[in-house]
Amino acid sequence: MTGSRLRGTAAAVLSSVLLSLVPVSCGGGEGQVDEGPAPISLPGRLSGPDGAALDVGLDSAVLIYSWIPLDGFAAIDADLAGLPALQDSGLRLLPVQFSVEDRNMAQAHVNGLGIFLPVYLADSCLAASIPFDVMPVAVLYRRGAPPAVESGFGCAGRLLSR
Repeated sequence: MTGSRLRGTAAAVLSSVLLSLVPVSCGGGEGQVDEGPAPISLPGRLSGPDGAALDVGLDSAVLIYSWIPLDGFAAIDADLAGLPALQDSGLRLLPVQFSVEDRNMAQAHVNGLGIFLPVYLADSCLAASIPFDVMPVAVLYRRGAPPAVESGFGCAGRLLSR
């Protein structure tokens, strides 16, 4: 065999080996790994009491809960008192308000009830995605599923028991 013919044969063998690896390295073929449902993506942004943006992409489920922050209304107080019991390792509970004033008033109300729950500030994009016909309202976001909505007192518990 001449040198150029040997190089041509080696190049052909190398090319066929490399081409057989392409489906595995590009996510196709039998080497493909199922990554599961897509991360959670909220239709807006949330910031914590410290002002830092909140990322929920790695959570498996997120429960957004919004209410009218009124002091001395027993039904609201009972709903808020029951929220911490709904939180488990697979669910992130996010009480939200849509203005700084309401967030601050809601946080003072929750603190006054002796409940340790941070109240988050949500933007107008998230507000636009939530039906506010009846308050309080809860929206459950799960990986790979459309958002589920419940409203009225006890809405968070009803939503999670579906």
